[in-house]
Amino acid sequence: MTPPEPHAHTQDGSDDNHNPPNKNDPANQFGFWTSPNHWIAIATVVIAVANGFYTFFALQQWHTMQNTLTEMKRSGQSAADQIWRAVDNLNWLAKEMMNANSVSKSNADTISRNASRALTASIENMRLEQRAWMGVIDVRANGSQFESGAFSVGSVDIVIYNSGRTPAINVSDMVYTVTSQSRSEPIPDYDAITAEIARRFGNIPAVASRGNPTVRLGGILPQGVPRTITIAAGGTRFGTNERGYIVGKFTYRDIFGDTPSHTTKFCVMQTDDNRGMAICPDGNLMN
Repeated sequence: MTPPEPHAHTQDGSDDNHNPPNKNDPANQFGFWTSPNHWIAIATVVIAVANGFYTFFALQQWHTMQNTLTEMKRSGQSAADQIWRAVDNLNWLAKEMMNANSVSKSNADTISRNASRALTASIENMRLEQRAWMGVIDVRANGSQFESGAFSVGSVDIVIYNSGRTPAINVSDMVYTVTSQSRSEPIPDYDAITAEIARRFGNIPAVASRGNPTVRLGGILPQGVPRTITIAAGGTRFGTNERGYIVGKFTYRDIFGDTPSHTTKFCVMQTDDNRGMAICPDGNLMN
């Protein structure tokens, strides 16, 4: 029997034979953490995981920002649309205001014109009510007779009356003419008769003047006061088939200074029974 060989020992007293490490040895329990390669591997894994988390959150943040930008763009477009709608509304409102102002101005002009016309009409109506109105209200024949189939009259009293509410002023002389016409002819007009006399006898002043005598009336005729004017007929005789007429006119003004002068025409004629003179049913005018 061979005895076992003695164990060799190193100088530091350790056994130089290759024996497995003892796991219970404290020095062998932290050997993994003391290796640099292990730490590098762990750091690499941690960095990779951290990059993964960062990438994930960065993507989430990017999507959030993208959605925010899209929403902002949509909101901006909506705001722009609202602004343009507001601008359109303001333009419409401005046009409506301009139209309203134009209509208001037109209405104001119409109201002004209507008011002016109403005022003018009111003034005119007041003047028509207050002005002088002169006309012939009665006639009396003096020395009239009917003999041998002929009618004659010596003179005619014509009663003039101012039926207005104010005096007539600047009353002119009365001009008249004595004439006759067939009983079948219309009642004559003074202006037509004198125009015919002037046409036929204008170159004979003596004849023309006898056809247009005058009677003095006076400058003022108060309202409500009749005035009688006597016209000499000169005993003119009118035949059986004729009718005698005295036609004439005069002018005057009212108290309203800016109105034109007024003209009164009159016509008196031989009565049907040949007993006198009467106011003609036509040919009398007051303006």
